[in-house]
Amino acid sequence: HLTWFPFLLRLFSKVNFDFVRMAQPNCFKCAEKEGVKMCSRCKLARYCSPECQRAAWKHHKQFCKAELAALQTREKQTVRVVINDPRVTMTTRELDLATYAKILNESELAEIPNRVGEPIAVYHVDAATGGPDNLMACYHMLSLSSGFAPAKWQSHPGAVWVLRTDGQDHDIDAFADMHDYCYSTTDYYEEMPPVDAIACITRDTWLERKRLNIEYRAEQPGGEAQARAEWGRFVQDNPNFKFELPPDFNP
Repeated sequence: HLTWFPFLLRLFSKVNFDFVRMAQPNCFKCAEKEGVKMCSRCKLARYCSPECQRAAWKHHKQFCKAELAALQTREKQTVRVVINDPRVTMTTRELDLATYAKILNESELAEIPNRVGEPIAVYHVDAATGGPDNLMACYHMLSLSSGFAPAKWQSHPGAVWVLRTDGQDHDIDAFADMHDYCYSTTDYYEEMPPVDAIACITRDTWLERKRLNIEYRAEQPGGEAQARAEWGRFVQDNPNFKFELPPDFNP
């Protein structure tokens, strides 16, 4: 179940919706600018006709919820996403809330990250033209049912934007950690049937991989201060996960 959407709605509680309509007036399906109306349920997606809305529903229904309660304010008016393009150095970008909502509506949920409690979606920038191979995107999009990514992610997918669907900022270390974990799950599918492999893909196995990666960053020159701060957030966010750090790393 998608539990993140009420939070997305809360993101917009301080945004004037007239501004949102002006910022992104195009139909989300065909890019038409005339006669565009908002989806009556989520108040975010925009379509120029009932035909475009019906054509987009198979995908949009993942992101469309009727719940509009519990709106809260948000101080930060941007959301950080990871830009993963094999042709250039990986970086991040701050998106205004209207752009974030549009990109999220056009993104695909990553199955393994969402199974382990990390609400991640991938926006395929080069969907129309393709580009170079992108192994990090490919492993993010592995299918739980098979352990393989769909063909479009295996063959020259090019650039992607990777974002959290709960409105929280994403960062390069977190993206790299999840790539590392998704890659490690391929061992399960090589050694056992898919149903047993899926049973091994849990929040605890993900957190253990994250812990090891924080340890690694702490050992890098100049990395201990950042790792200490990251460790503090990690422990706060996961109070029930039991683990120990090496004795020479003392957050």
